[in-house]
Amino acid sequence: MSTPLSTPKSIEELHLIAKMHTDDCIPIEIYTSSADLLIKQARIYYKEENEEQAYVYFLKYINLLLIELSKRPGFNHLDNNDMVQTCMEALEALEVLRPSIEAVHESYQLFHTVKSQPSPERYSPTAMDWEPTPTRQDQGVPPPPLPPKVKINKDSPPQLPPKIRILLDQQDTDNNNHRQEMIASQLRILNIPTVIQKSFLNIARFNTSINVETCEGTSDTCITKDEEAIFNYQDKNGLLTLGWIHTHPSQTCFLSSVDLHTHCSYQLMLPEAVAIVCAPNNNPDFGVFRLTSPEGIKEITNCKASSSFHPHSDTTILYQNECQHVRLNSLSTLETVDLR
Repeated sequence: MSTPLSTPKSIEELHLIAKMHTDDCIPIEIYTSSADLLIKQARIYYKEENEEQAYVYFLKYINLLLIELSKRPGFNHLDNNDMVQTCMEALEALEVLRPSIEAVHESYQLFHTVKSQPSPERYSPTAMDWEPTPTRQDQGVPPPPLPPKVKINKDSPPQLPPKIRILLDQQDTDNNNHRQEMIASQLRILNIPTVIQKSFLNIARFNTSINVETCEGTSDTCITKDEEAIFNYQDKNGLLTLGWIHTHPSQTCFLSSVDLHTHCSYQLMLPEAVAIVCAPNNNPDFGVFRLTSPEGIKEITNCKASSSFHPHSDTTILYQNECQHVRLNSLSTLETVDLR
């Protein structure tokens, strides 16, 4: 993944980005494993001298542990020795990074303030220099005739022409696309091997034949099983979670309400995270999705519905299929490890 350039942000803006939200229904062990991923990502950004992203991820780690998880009843039963040391590391890193980030932002603001000021004019004409421009009447040219008066029906307002409606709808779509492009420009490029579809469907072949979703699932739901084994493997091999993948053997390629809530936790931890869906019996049979930001993230994090399948707002685009930071790469290789 590569790091794009973006407008320097203030400390206040970075604190807003670093806010964390947790779901009481998700076990605390899942979040502590996610915290390990956050601190690893923070260290990578710090090593790459990407100060803003390092600051955000160190702060996310602090917010997750000391603000969100510390409220949980089971938090005191965790082995906190390593956490305390890592929190101290994160706090020290924040103190080191803060002055540099503030200096860069202030310098950027000062530059644009000076740039926006009008430059002094070298010559300002006085009243003696100025002469009025001759009018058409002074030149003997008759004025143009007035346009005919239009009768206005005050009882009914004029209808908006259909073309203008289309243009307005298109403008709303363009504005949303532009906003998503701006968000995508701040994400690292995520390269996904195209062979992942064939490889995962081969693993899921038996489940698909009996109409069961893979990860562990039913005909229309799935969950991740033995996540601790996954986290342990990642920890030993220095790997990061970049998303998740599952099948829809009897459904089309989309994110259900359950999938949206599942993916939300991934994307809150890592904005680049994606959800991959394989629907072998439908067309299209493959999709890479992520929640829109901030609309989709806000809608799902604020949703408190208790039932598995439930409706969400139909006025907001909650997720998107065209992830502009994703590159499907036919040359990349893939190593699959089956922990079942």
